[in-house]
Amino acid sequence: MSNLTVNSSSLQLEQILLIDAGASIVMALTPGNAHELMPVAGEHYRLIRYLGDDSQLLDQVIATRLKDDLSIMAADGTQLLIKNYYDLCAAEETTVEQATCSITLAGDGAAGYMLSPVSSLSASPSNPVIVYAHGDPSQLSLLVLNDEAAAQALTEFLSPPALSTASPVATPLLLTGLLGGAISSNSTSASTPTASASETALAKIADYADSNSNTAPTLQDYTDAGVTGVNSASLALVNTAIDAVTKTQADTKTEVQVLVSEAIALAKIADYADSNSNTAPTLQDYTDAGVTGVNAASLALVNSAIDDATKTQADTKSEIQALVTQANALVPLSKVAAGIGGFAINGIASGDNSGYSVSSAGDVNADGYADVIIGAPYVDTNASNGGASYLVFGKATSTTVNLSDITTGTGGFVINGISASDYSGYSVSSAGDVNGDGYDDFTIGAYGVSSSTGASYVVFGKSTTTAVELSTVATGSGGFVINGIDTGDQSGYSVSSAGDVMVTALMTSS
Repeated sequence: MSNLTVNSSSLQLEQILLIDAGASIVMALTPGNAHELMPVAGEHYRLIRYLGDDSQLLDQVIATRLKDDLSIMAADGTQLLIKNYYDLCAAEETTVEQATCSITLAGDGAAGYMLSPVSSLSASPSNPVIVYAHGDPSQLSLLVLNDEAAAQALTEFLSPPALSTASPVATPLLLTGLLGGAISSNSTSASTPTASASETALAKIADYADSNSNTAPTLQDYTDAGVTGVNSASLALVNTAIDAVTKTQADTKTEVQVLVSEAIALAKIADYADSNSNTAPTLQDYTDAGVTGVNAASLALVNSAIDDATKTQADTKSEIQALVTQANALVPLSKVAAGIGGFAINGIASGDNSGYSVSSAGDVNADGYADVIIGAPYVDTNASNGGASYLVFGKATSTTVNLSDITTGTGGFVINGISASDYSGYSVSSAGDVNGDGYDDFTIGAYGVSSSTGASYVVFGKSTTTAVELSTVATGSGGFVINGIDTGDQSGYSVSSAGDVMVTALMTSS
């Protein structure tokens, strides 16, 4: 086939190739090895033997149906397993021409022989159904591993009318013992279970569902099925989870893996209850358990809620989900003070009234974390009730913040009021990036300035932590002041971001 879209120097003569409808090579099978293909809907494949510039009849092969898989084996030990062929490629219609995807083997005729995915035949790993065979019986009999009865059955299958003209036989033959050690020993991965072992294990696991008395799966069954996470400690609880579902919920590897992961995760979460020292659940544990509403920000809070519950209050998925929902809806401040779900910010002196006003400040130092501005209008740093405000930088940790540390430039900076009874910090607000320098700014209201005329101060954001004096801002350094008009207006009683800056004067008479 001169139109093969591959460098022919990389191919071996007599090598079996899987090509698509456009003659592009999908897979070059390594002689003597096992290969797998998950077919793609809409693709129609052809299996040929490469001869340099053409293809010939693909002889010395047997094709069998194994449940929903199609296995094609050559006498030299080469094997191709097409996964879910009889499910994925079979359209709802019942004619071969309407198949979603297909495999055609190069045959005596130009058209070759299409292995129809549309079939009413049932098959299992222990009883595969021969759907095609072509070649020398003495060669093909090597595939049945010296099973005399099977070899005789195969000979009869190939006897006239044989498939030498690529025509199907009238009655497909159930041939036991077809897949065995000779093929699996040539697999490209010795640790990969054979299709037969995997299918058998999955069938056993599925048969244990529906709360019946069938034999319970073993650790080896889960290993053969390719399911991970099961060990001797978790085997019993995993089997209980399998037994509790219907067979149709546990008849694929994916379904079994989900059930296993969920059972193990639910057990780990329940074991964390009762205020013990067991390993705390992770985000992945909650995901595996099918529990929603847990993220990196809420994980510690949720785990605390689980830890406070008894094991009997957290040993089912619905109970755990209820605890998670409750934890997210109500955050006890005692938890936050302990560093769970947030952190506390402690004031300095009695009567300061820190926290009288609080607001988001935006990202004042442009480090990627949102910051917080806290007003304390009764602080006496520069004068009695001159007030102060504290810009606390955002952070990922939950350690307690002390405003006494902020005054020294650790974790933020302080903004000191000017004169007695200014009450700076009575109101605080974010302001956005007012001066367009890339740092978010904020506003501080001081309604008592100049006999309650009042003033507001827009403080520019910055990356340093040196203290800010509002007396300096009033001169236009590091921000600017917005002065009230008349005595008693109390301008700055409240401040807000409004795209620009909004200031209210509570007692204005006009």
